[in-house]
Amino acid sequence: MIVATLAVLTLCLMLGKLITKEQIIFINEVRSWDASVTRESYYGSDYIEIYNDSDEDISLNGWYISDDARDLKKCQIYDVVVGTKGFALLYANEKNDSGNSLNFKLNPAGERIYLSDAQGYLVDSVYVPKQEFGTVYARVTDGAKEWCVKEETIDFSNNDAKILPIKNLEAPVFSHESGFYEEPFTLELTAGENQTIYYTLDGSKPTTESEIYKEGICIKNISDQPNVCGMVQKVVTDWLTYTPNPNPVDKAVVVRAIVMNDENQSSEVVTNTYFVDEETYKEKNILSIVADYDDLFGPQGIFVTGDGFDAYYLSDGATDWVAPNFLMSGRTWEVLGNIQFLENGEETLNQEAGIRTQGASTRLIPKKRMSIFAREEYSGTQYFEGLTFDKNKTHSFSLNGSITNVALPELVKDRNVSVQDAKETVTFLNGEYWYHAYALEKYNKYYLEEHYGVNRDNVIIIKNQGINEGPDNSYDVYGQLLAYAGSTDMSIPENYEKLEQMADMQSYIDYISANVYLNNMDLSETKNYLLWRTITPDGSEKGDGRWRWMLYDTDCLEWMDRTFYGVLEKAEVNSFTKSMEHTGVAVDEFLLYSSAKNSPKFRQQFVLSFMDMANVNFSIENVEKIFAKWNSSPDIYGNFFWQRFDYIVPYMAEEFGLTGTLEEVTLKISDVEGGTIKLNTTTPDLSGGNWTGKYYTDYPITVTAVPTEGYEFVGWSGSVTSDSATIEAEV
Repeated sequence: MIVATLAVLTLCLMLGKLITKEQIIFINEVRSWDASVTRESYYGSDYIEIYNDSDEDISLNGWYISDDARDLKKCQIYDVVVGTKGFALLYANEKNDSGNSLNFKLNPAGERIYLSDAQGYLVDSVYVPKQEFGTVYARVTDGAKEWCVKEETIDFSNNDAKILPIKNLEAPVFSHESGFYEEPFTLELTAGENQTIYYTLDGSKPTTESEIYKEGICIKNISDQPNVCGMVQKVVTDWLTYTPNPNPVDKAVVVRAIVMNDENQSSEVVTNTYFVDEETYKEKNILSIVADYDDLFGPQGIFVTGDGFDAYYLSDGATDWVAPNFLMSGRTWEVLGNIQFLENGEETLNQEAGIRTQGASTRLIPKKRMSIFAREEYSGTQYFEGLTFDKNKTHSFSLNGSITNVALPELVKDRNVSVQDAKETVTFLNGEYWYHAYALEKYNKYYLEEHYGVNRDNVIIIKNQGINEGPDNSYDVYGQLLAYAGSTDMSIPENYEKLEQMADMQSYIDYISANVYLNNMDLSETKNYLLWRTITPDGSEKGDGRWRWMLYDTDCLEWMDRTFYGVLEKAEVNSFTKSMEHTGVAVDEFLLYSSAKNSPKFRQQFVLSFMDMANVNFSIENVEKIFAKWNSSPDIYGNFFWQRFDYIVPYMAEEFGLTGTLEEVTLKISDVEGGTIKLNTTTPDLSGGNWTGKYYTDYPITVTAVPTEGYEFVGWSGSVTSDSATIEAEV
């Protein structure tokens, strides 16, 4: 007898149950681009607004919110009560550090959001499409079935919010490109049939309230017209005593235009800048910054004192002090604008970007320095398209007025320390000449990705006493380095080897050497101090998880007080041992430095590296060459670079207890096209056939022959004869 058994496969389809009774809790509004919610509250996150359509308060304690259909309980809500006919905000910031702080962010490209009650029943869901900056996806009215693109109404009713047009029309076509023109001309704008062009000439974003384009716009030289941006009084703290200079400055014509139709459709805004009969600027780098006047100079503008400070100021201190707007920082105080860059008269960049004030003391001057940011929510990309720094793309840059912060770091660009590349620019704000400045790369995760090929989401940057990039525990990771250095005897080789596994000590040596030589007496291990590492090793050259240093804010040489240090010339200051005026410490008191100095290996490496930099990077020839590139001269610091070697090199010898003498070392090459010679950590310029520098006799030097392609190394002659490509030689 044969017995057959039928195996039955049972499938169970699990679905969240959508409540069928009358719905009273709704997902009401969603924003999926990362920026400030309000300047007074939680900022820097996407948000989901919940609406309660009932006549009683409803607690969401134990409810769930998710962006994953496979995990409707992805994030639990707690301590959130939605009042009757009221609203509650859930911040999609990945932090999950409070009841309304979620463990995920929203995808700006579009995704579905799910809301479930405490029993796991699906209460509401909505697909949120791709969003433009400054808009939200919201119900037409609170709790309505229909959704649309609207102005955001955080914690307020959707009912009165303006429905925004869908951007699916072609942009208006300009008859002339941005640039330089010798004579006035008529600018013509064209668009599709049954479409209206709106435009502005004051930098503001055009709307249906703006001028309607009917015929050509006359583009001419308007430099004789009164200044607008430059005439704002409340750009300094003591603004009652400040009188702006009324003399007209050079100007360009800024035209912004948009296309709209009767079906609530629009195009992107097009922004062009025109210079007429301003040929003196044609061969310069021009940065044209355009933004709404109110965002810059209105009561809540980022360049002014603001209503809060003004109330304090006008009360003669009778009310509580409120910080001026221009002293505020962070994403909360970033406004949207348009950035155009013209090189040799040709536009290379035209992109929406974020604008902030930046700097310390420069925030107090009338014409603020700015930081400029590329963001996906503004322009669809995290980088500036068409603007590179030394062939590297950039996510952000700052405008710096000091040649010191540009030329001095470039002197050590070839060393094992990060430096910021720069471009000299003439900046115009809403068409008005603003200032001459240097566009300087900003240090951030994007910089590290571009310069070193590391994953930008796998990095830590420590700046001063805080975390510039990285997880919340990043400063603790840096603290482990300092703790190890402060508690360990580095004279024991094994201990120093472990330190080298934690930090790239050549990078640290180059960092300290550069700051010491350049007399950067505004430094400590918590001020003007930047370093970085990857969180986990990634296999790349710099992605080994070791700390590396970033040269930053080197302008002390420009403004330092000689009398504080008791010297007649800045070159005389012993930057190893002198306590710094503003930080109260000396370099030889730095925890990591003073600990590492107990290692014989560190001592030798430091001495040789310092002399390499003194002989090559800070040679008069190299200094003059770099400053000439920026149309400047090192004599702006007096005789500093001509005198510094003779002071700081003996100080270094004293610091490290050297007992030898300082002797000349000469390198020669038989054929200048045949290759180069690496000397310790540097490669001197042998284009003239020979090179001479000075080194102490305490340590031998190491030289390596590096032949160019098509040549081969034959041997060394002179004081040392050898056929080995790398040799050690006594000085």
